[in-house]
Amino acid sequence: AGMSAKIPVVSPRETSTASLMTYGFDPRVGNWSPWHGAKTAVLSSLAKITCIGGKARTARLSFQEFFGRAVNEKRWGYPAAALLGSVDAQVESGCASIGGKDSMSGTFEDINVPHTLVSFAVTHDEAKNVVSGSFKKAGNSIYMVSVPYSEVLAPDYETFLKNSDLLYELNKSGAISAMYPVSAGGIAEAVTKMAMGNMIGAQIDGGKDVKSLFLPTYGNIIVEVAGGKEADFEKAGFAAGTLTRLGSTCADAKITVKNAQLGGVTNPAVEISLEDCLNAWEGKLSEVYPRVSGAALQPELPEWAKAVHKSLSDVRKAPAFVQPKTSPKVLLPVFPGTNCEFDMARAFNLAGANTKILVLRNKNPEMLNESLEELARELKDTQILALSGGFSAGDEPDGSAKFIANVLKAGKISEEVMNLLKKRAGLVLGICNGFQALVKTGLAVTGEICDMTPDMPTLTYNRIGRHISRIVRTRIVSAATPWAMHPSVVDGRNHLIAISHGEGRFVCDQATAEKLFKNGQVFSQYVCEKGIPAITEPDNPNGSAFAIEGITSPDGHVLGKMGHNERGIGLENGGASLDLFKNVGGNPLTNADESTCENIFAAGVAYFTK
Repeated sequence: AGMSAKIPVVSPRETSTASLMTYGFDPRVGNWSPWHGAKTAVLSSLAKITCIGGKARTARLSFQEFFGRAVNEKRWGYPAAALLGSVDAQVESGCASIGGKDSMSGTFEDINVPHTLVSFAVTHDEAKNVVSGSFKKAGNSIYMVSVPYSEVLAPDYETFLKNSDLLYELNKSGAISAMYPVSAGGIAEAVTKMAMGNMIGAQIDGGKDVKSLFLPTYGNIIVEVAGGKEADFEKAGFAAGTLTRLGSTCADAKITVKNAQLGGVTNPAVEISLEDCLNAWEGKLSEVYPRVSGAALQPELPEWAKAVHKSLSDVRKAPAFVQPKTSPKVLLPVFPGTNCEFDMARAFNLAGANTKILVLRNKNPEMLNESLEELARELKDTQILALSGGFSAGDEPDGSAKFIANVLKAGKISEEVMNLLKKRAGLVLGICNGFQALVKTGLAVTGEICDMTPDMPTLTYNRIGRHISRIVRTRIVSAATPWAMHPSVVDGRNHLIAISHGEGRFVCDQATAEKLFKNGQVFSQYVCEKGIPAITEPDNPNGSAFAIEGITSPDGHVLGKMGHNERGIGLENGGASLDLFKNVGGNPLTNADESTCENIFAAGVAYFTK
């Protein structure tokens, strides 16, 4: 329905405030009537604010207008009508437009753009109030809160605001599990999208005519009510005639429409599988953005690539974790293109470390030499070297992380990195772009800085041929490393980790892979929902050999992985967050199957006990 993000603050500061942003626009409505198009655009954007947990009447708006060239009175009337509709909507909603952009150049020969006024709505709220649109649990009731329309199809903003205020308070109280706005595809579209999110099915009543399920009644909101809260929800005081119970969620991954009436014929039940819905939804753009690469399937994994290392079994049988006793220094170099240093520094800070971010300036050779000298000096008393994610030097040409790798191989830098590892028993961490650098310097594989040989593992382009940004499931394979010594890391649940990369496919031959597994160097693997190492996309998102997501050096002191663990760290027990990944993982402290917290940062800090 929209997007929400916590307001960025620099560690050690924290915030519970989140921004909420949505938009509304239907080109078919705008082309039919610019006045109606503007009114429903504003309504849609405010309904979406409600659906993600915000209070609609607190929002402020920004409009984007785009019309064909005005060459006569009629053509001038289109933007005038849209602006009048937007003014009416602002007055009736009490939400002002505080900015925008317009263009009257949407004409090419005899082709004109649709009469366009897009409404963007922005507000803020507490992160704990943010709710996603995916159904959360089978057996919950599904309702629709609707907006009356006049004889001229003008929405009743007063009723909408009253109902949206009630939904806001009910959501804060925990009575609501999910909300989603009715848009161009009507109730059918909204319920389908809510069901596809977590593949939780729905049973709904077909009403008097199944066609009514497809009406674009903007402003209506579909609500999943938490179990046991139905009575409170129904007695909340919604405007008369605006609350309808549609049905309930179900465990079966399908949508069932009961008593579906069409053309005078009633079908007791019409079913469609969610898999069919998903394929139809993604199929439209599959030629441009395929869900999977279509590459040849990997061979079935050998048993040694399915098992966990003995070190992990031993830790789980007899855990002996220590609390941090010192505040080790963590050095985070920032290379051209690095963009995750603040998140990683925050994760280490929350674990008790002292972090230093060092920006390498490369505007000219003098600045670069000064930066390299400073990096060498800072490494002398560093306990942990942390290489953050990003797009080093734009990742082009010749592959990713080449600039970082070249810096690490430079004389003084290379010497200090090896002193850190060998003389002071320090640690090195590389995530995403950092992992790529650790592989290409040999550190992640051998624990030494060396030139790569043809038989060494590498990281290359994703099988799908494009950048991937999503949440993946992983599992821990080995605890033969200080980076695993934290309860959240050796947790036996699936770990939900964010990825964002274009070159994350781990490549190695079978002999090398077997050696890595037997040495306990394979830290983590991509897995399916059942926790089984995945050889197929999208569970193995980039097509990595043997499902490898992260590896360590032979002594475990160097860890490299593609997943961004820093993005799931919060203030709850063990570093868990109740504010992040709210649409996928539920509560990481109570979810029986999955966790969004894999706190390698706390493990690294706890390693330094003196």
